[in-house]
Order: sequence, then structure tokens, then C-alpha cells
Amino acid sequence: MPLEPAHAWLFDDGAGATATAYKGGADGTLVGAVAWDAVEVPLAYAGNGSVDIAAGSHVNKVDVPGLATAFNDWSAITVSMWIKADTDSADMSFLGLRNSGVQDHWGARYDAVGATGKQPKVIKAAYTTTDSLAGDPPAIDPNLNQDQYESAANTATTDWQHVALTYADGVGFRMYINGVPDVPSASPSGNTGLLAAQTLFWIGDGAKANWDGHIDEVAVWNYDINAGQAEWLYTNSLTAISVPGQALDRTNGASGNRPPIGLFDGDTDPLPTEAGGLINGNHVFSDRTYLWEKTPPQLAGSDYIRTFNTDKDNPEGVNVNYQVVLDETQQVFVTVDDRFGDKQGYVDAVTAASGLPAGTFQDTGLNLRIGGDNQNISVFVARLVPGVYDFAGGGQSNNFHTIGALTTQPLPAPQPDANCNIKINFEAAGSDDPTPAGYLADTGDVFGDRGNGQSYGWDQDCFKTRDRDAHADERYDSINHMEHSNVDRYWEIALPAGRYDLFIVCGDPSNTDSDNDLWVEGIIVSDDDGQGDHFEEYTLTVDVADGALTIGPAIGSHNAKIAFLHITPEPATLALVGLGLGLSGLMRRRRK
Repeated sequence: MPLEPAHAWLFDDGAGATATAYKGGADGTLVGAVAWDAVEVPLAYAGNGSVDIAAGSHVNKVDVPGLATAFNDWSAITVSMWIKADTDSADMSFLGLRNSGVQDHWGARYDAVGATGKQPKVIKAAYTTTDSLAGDPPAIDPNLNQDQYESAANTATTDWQHVALTYADGVGFRMYINGVPDVPSASPSGNTGLLAAQTLFWIGDGAKANWDGHIDEVAVWNYDINAGQAEWLYTNSLTAISVPGQALDRTNGASGNRPPIGLFDGDTDPLPTEAGGLINGNHVFSDRTYLWEKTPPQLAGSDYIRTFNTDKDNPEGVNVNYQVVLDETQQVFVTVDDRFGDKQGYVDAVTAASGLPAGTFQDTGLNLRIGGDNQNISVFVARLVPGVYDFAGGGQSNNFHTIGALTTQPLPAPQPDANCNIKINFEAAGSDDPTPAGYLADTGDVFGDRGNGQSYGWDQDCFKTRDRDAHADERYDSINHMEHSNVDRYWEIALPAGRYDLFIVCGDPSNTDSDNDLWVEGIIVSDDDGQGDHFEEYTLTVDVADGALTIGPAIGSHNAKIAFLHITPEPATLALVGLGLGLSGLMRRRRK
């Protein structure tokens, strides 16, 4: 589940003109034709209510004046709410953070037809950051300098649905609908900057027109929730968020009497980390005298949770759970005994209770060693946003894992199957020009194992390659067509699930006849210059969830061409779960 929100409103008041804040203390005021409704609600619990907002032209809303500029300079935000429209084909807003009339600068609404993706009945969102401001002094350009997002087609409905909108500097914008990540029909290219230009906070009003329908349970966080937390919000009320005051709670574990802890039961919490944190010579477990050896310098000094090795046996009735609270985004890792044949599967099982998809944690290539047991331990890592996380037993009888967070250097980027810092050059087969040093060649073959450690290629053979002999840099001189004679081709590379930084160069050294708009894992990157220049260079971050990175021409592209591509897993910056790795910022709650 997520942490408690910074601000929230339940809309359970039932009478009066004040929407009392559930969290944060900023009450809202009902303006215009807004009525309380105790019958039409998305979640069934005693006393639940909603607000019913009548159709209108910026006259009906819940205004929260105390938050008019509150989110400016935030580096991340999540806004979630339940919405139910009386019509699915009108342009009307359920959220507004800037009074921009008909322009989409800051907020979210139903859009009868998306202006960019041209898809019907989408949810459109827009935000403004310090990097999307233009001019001197900075000013909002109503046409160019706001970042806009359009959901998949037909997501605007007349049913109750839960919508969560997230943004983080360096990560970009995401939308979750009913707990599921949306696949946009058009995505913003701006992924950086602090939030800016907020002048109001309206629930049920914004660009075009105010909302026509019901709204319930609105909340704001100062970080970007993840997919598991969005799914939790879809099935639970905000009132169910119950965060322990400290960061660690062990329940339903094994019982025993072993040094160094002595007598313990299934709810006994681990011993504190010893002085120096994760270093050679400190204890791995609370109930074993094994010591750490060969600690990598990247992990040295981390504060880690000393789990109970006895929990590994998983006797009947024992299904241990370690609940950890993170109050900031951290680089989290899980360690696993190398004797496991399927280490990834074990780690996925340990982290599944938190709603984290399989593959969220990836192997870093780092190893620890447990002295006395002489076993190597692999380190898996993931980026986790603030929230409450549950780590279970792995259902195995080998050495158990531990939980922690880094205090020193960031961990190296995950290196699953050596898919780190992959560079692809698109070129003609049999060219006299050698493939650039450090690059793998793609010559237009259909997807398959290329025999170089990677599997990649096209949806069909795509032999529209060119070596122009017009540019001194071979990376820019050789190209392939993603679109030719109105036929689109899509390129893929097999990658583990995770977040990747991409650098994509499109164009042609000899011609300027391309509009190189691309579709990249659901994100649209736009050739704003259109035809007239030789190259476009795109830098973006994407999430890969289906085992492959996919790139192709977007709607509106023309004669799109690709020259070369860089793929780099995002550097790790999380907390850890493993056989005894260290973790800073984990507060301890003694239950006894």
C-alpha cells in the first residue's frame, strides 16, 4: 500500500458547503451546483459519500484555495480519485491546477477525441514543469510548452473508475486506470523539471468545462506511486491506509532458541544491525552466528535487517512476513543463495506480497559470501517509491534472505543477461563500412537470436537499409526505414522487465524528407521540426514490462528512418532485501 497521502478528501460530509480534509488540513469549498450523495459511491463502507457535480462552464467545483500554489517546486506528485461521469463524450475536467480556459496546461479531463493520438473517448492530462516554461521572463506558451498525455481509446466511460496520475522529475508522467497502467495513445516528451505554474486546486473543474458526474476519495502524494500501490488504491479506501510508526515488523515466523538472540517466537522482531552495518565480521542473521565475508564496497556500511534463518524451513503454519516502511524513494535489494536454480523466481516470490510484478528486482552481478556456510549470495535490486512493502518467505529450505537499504554508493545498474549499455547501429548487410566500435549491427532481419548475446530484429524482414557515404560518423551515415511506401515496420529487442534510458537517433544524412515521430513502449516522441532537417535525437525513459522493448513509427510520421540506438538500464538508487544487506533510513519498531 502507499504511505498516507499529503492531502485527501473523502467527501463523506453529507451536508454544508465544506469538504473537510481527511489528510493535510486543507478544506475544500463546494462552489455552484455541487450536491452531496450518500447513495452513488464506488466503495461500500459505513458513512461513505461522494459529490455530484452538475454540468457547467467553470461554475461548479470543489475549490481548495489553501493549495492554490502548494505543489510548485515539487519534484514528484500523484493525484488519485474515483470518478463517474454522466456522459462519456464531452470535453470536461475532473481536475484543474491552473485556470487556462480551454487550454490544457495543468489538470485532467475527458476528451471526446484526442488532439494528438486522434483516438476517441480518452482521458487527457497535462502538467507544467520548470523545464516546459519558455521565454524571458518565463511564460506559459498555450500551444507548445505544456506536457500533455492522452490515454488509450475508450477509457472515458460512465462507470465508476479509479484514476491515478503520477509525475516524477527524470521519470515522467504515468496514468493508472482501475489499478492498471494505461497504454497511452499520445505521450508527452517532457520527463524532467520541477512542477511549476500552479495557481489553483480545483476538484471537478479545469480546461474546457467543469465535470458532469460524481467524484469520491481524492488524494495527493508528494511522490510517484508504483503499479502495485495503484492497484491497492483501486481495491481499498483511503481509510484503510494504516502505516506503522516504524519500518519493520516480523509476523507469522518460526519459533526457536538459538544464539545470538536466544528464545524467540513467530512475532519476534530481528536484532538491531551491529556497529558498522554491513561489513565483514558482522552477523548475517538474528538466530545464527554466521558472519559476512567478501562484502562488495558498494554495500559496505549499509544498515540491514537481520532476518531469522529458521524462517527458511517454512513448517506448517509458518508463512513469515517482514513488513517494511520506506519514507523516501530508495534502492532496495534482495539477496539470494546461489544454490537456488531459479534465483529470479525466488526473489519474485519473496516480493510478490507487495504487489510488485515479477522481474521488478534484477540481478546486479554483485556477490556476498556467508562465512562458515561458504555460500555465495547474489544481490537483486529495484527502485521502490515510498510505501509499505511486505517481504515473504521464499518457500525454500536453503538459506533465507534479509532486508536493508544503502547508505553509501549507489549499486551498479542491473545486468541481467548482459543487457547493459546495449548499442545498436542500423546498417546494410555486407557494407564496406565496418560496424562502429562497441555497437551491434542490425541489418533488417526479422526478430531472432543474433548470435551476439542478444535477440532483436523486425516484425518482418526490413531490408530498406542505406549506407549514404555522406557523413563522417558511420552511426549517422547508415540508416533503415521504419516506414516506407506507407508500410510501417516495428523493431524489438528482448529485455528483462525494468526501466531503461534510451537515446535514439532518427533521420538521413542525405535527405530531409522525414517526419520521425516514434512510438516507444507506449510513449510518443514527436519530430517537432518535421521535414527540413536531417536528424532528430530523442532521450527518454521507458518501462519494459513484457520482455521486449518495441519501437515503431507513430501516427503522423512520414518516411521515418532510424540510425542508431543506445539502451541503458537506469542506475539503481533503492533500499534492499536480501540475505543480510544493509539499508539506511529503516527505522526499527520494537513490538515487545
